[in-house]
Amino acid sequence: MKKIKIRKSKRIKAGEFRRNNARTGHPAYITAVIKKKENIPTIAEFIGITESPETHNIENIQLKENPNPHRKSDPAFIKPNIEQVVLTNKTFGKKLEDWRFSPEDEALVKIIIKRKKD
Repeated sequence: MKKIKIRKSKRIKAGEFRRNNARTGHPAYITAVIKKKENIPTIAEFIGITESPETHNIENIQLKENPNPHRKSDPAFIKPNIEQVVLTNKTFGKKLEDWRFSPEDEALVKIIIKRKKD
């Protein structure tokens, strides 16, 4: 199995917003990067962000404020569950600068992350 190198400038960290190139191209909030032992791929856990109230017949959770600083007035939703993807150089795009959850939405995200751990 070929070992994948991730350049330091593109290193993925928990707490970042990035485009999810592996799935839909929608933004995602990285909740954890799980580094496994050798010969096992690194996994990234994330919460998907979308403009749709529903994804594949699953109701999304509406945010109080859009985390995109250029679209604050547009509605934004997060998926109710944490998803996982194998991390490669092409999984996520570059970090989305200046994206932030509002304090109310941040508390909601923490609840989703805690629910995953339980």
